[in-house]
Amino acid sequence: MSQPTQEIVLQEFERRFGGWPEHLVRAPGRVNLIGEHTDYNDGFVLPLAIDRATWIALRSRADSRVQLFAIDQQETAEFDPQDLRKGSASSAEYPKGVAWALREEGHHLQAWSASVTFRWVRDFHPPLPLNSQLLEPSAA
Repeated sequence: MSQPTQEIVLQEFERRFGGWPEHLVRAPGRVNLIGEHTDYNDGFVLPLAIDRATWIALRSRADSRVQLFAIDQQETAEFDPQDLRKGSASSAEYPKGVAWALREEGHHLQAWSASVTFRWVRDFHPPLPLNSQLLEPSAA
């Protein structure tokens, strides 16, 4: 039996950043049974939550850096949330994009460390590509 994803995310956070996270968040995966990008254009859409999820463990930092570790890709990224620039293709571009949008809306951004997993994508047989539509967490 495989180890629960929640435990993997917590253990990886402790290993990478020392100590425990302040928050552990689960965003359920979803599929759109009908409609795509129509919900905000007065069209019909029927999103359904599925039994897969994206997990992120995070904690604030005292400095001005964001540190990420994508467990599935074994990829580390670091950036300054006050100086966001488009980088090379990596899993860090997703949270950087969210940080950019929040900053554009006038929100103050803090530094944080996080471990994140899209591990459930590999639970499908055959495994889904990381850019599949099922990857979209409904909390995004």
